This record gives sequence, C-alpha cells and structure tokens, in this order.
Amino acid sequence: MEITIYTQPTCKPCAIMKALLRRSTADVKEIVVGENISVLDFANEFPTISSTPLVIIDGVYYMGLPDVAKKLLSEGLIIQK
Repeated sequence: MEITIYTQPTCKPCAIMKALLRRSTADVKEIVVGENISVLDFANEFPTISSTPLVIIDGVYYMGLPDVAKKLLSEGLIIQK
C-alpha cells in the first residue's frame, strides 16, 4: 500500500492527520507544500484541492480524518490503543 500525505508546516489538521498516520503500520511519504513542492506546483498537480492535509492512498484522495481512519482500519493498517 502506498500512502502519501501533503502537509504544510503550521497546519493543525496536518499535525493531527500525521499523528493518525504514525499509528499505521504502512510506510508514509510526507511532502511538505512550500518546501518539497512549491505551492504553485501543488495547485497545478491538484487543481480541485485547495487545502492540506491531502492523503493519497493507492491513488485515491482523502481529505478528512474520518475517511483516512476508516480506510486504515478497513485495511488492518492501524494500531488501536
């Protein structure tokens, strides 16, 4: 399973999403908008997305924490505490 998260440094929802992804057993690639990719390149690559965090799991876009959590749980990729 391939998981990529696009974040921004001062984004609180990004920090929460990253905390969830740290509980997963999958490898996660983080791309920081403004550092690893320019804001313009992000906008060009994802013209319908206007905010972060953006999580891409096996090519499918997820924007909300509940949707990402459901996906990780359904795949057995989350460590429940």
